[in-house]
Amino acid sequence: MNKTPSGKISKSSLMTPLRPKTHGTIALVLALFLSICSFASWAQDKSKEIDIIYAKLISEMPVESSLIAVPYADSINHFGDIASGKLNQNSDAVGGASYEIDVKQAGRQPYDAGAYMTIGGEIKKGDVVFVLFFARLLSDEGGDIRQAALQLSQSPYSASFSKRFSISSQWASYTFAGKAHTDFANNESQISFQLAAQKQRIALGPVYVLNLGNEVAIKELPFLD
Repeated sequence: MNKTPSGKISKSSLMTPLRPKTHGTIALVLALFLSICSFASWAQDKSKEIDIIYAKLISEMPVESSLIAVPYADSINHFGDIASGKLNQNSDAVGGASYEIDVKQAGRQPYDAGAYMTIGGEIKKGDVVFVLFFARLLSDEGGDIRQAALQLSQSPYSASFSKRFSISSQWASYTFAGKAHTDFANNESQISFQLAAQKQRIALGPVYVLNLGNEVAIKELPFLD
């Protein structure tokens, strides 16, 4: 599950002779090399955080589960004319990246703007689906995710289950779970976040979506409020 950025410096470039008089250049090249190595190490460590949390999640589940969506922040997108979104690849979020959504004004309806992540795996009617996501409020006011839901990825966007969340100004994890009300083929479902209840800026980090099948009770699942 690793998705690790890699930055490589060719051995030949490091072996290029430098003139004795270019002490400043030597120092600059050395500093640049060390900073690149440091960043590569940092990026690998941040990427490993995604795997560590995934391993913890599946180990705590009462039954065997499958990851049915790519959890990285670059899998998230936004919707709505009153919102803009961008991927921050230098974020302090788990995994080192977050998707930041700026809702410029409140919509007429909470679903007028928001974010979503497509689920690549299939879901059968009655399957229990567990969702854990990381989020942070970036603006001074706001923090209202009016609805986070597992839903159809096209009209009529009917939801199987949902929950409302109040998001803190510090990074935190949030969870919800429920049963699928119908069959979803690959890429036919999504996790959607309604953000247009008010003007606000919210960052979303990794989103984990686990399918636990149809033989487990929701009350048996860990990490639920």
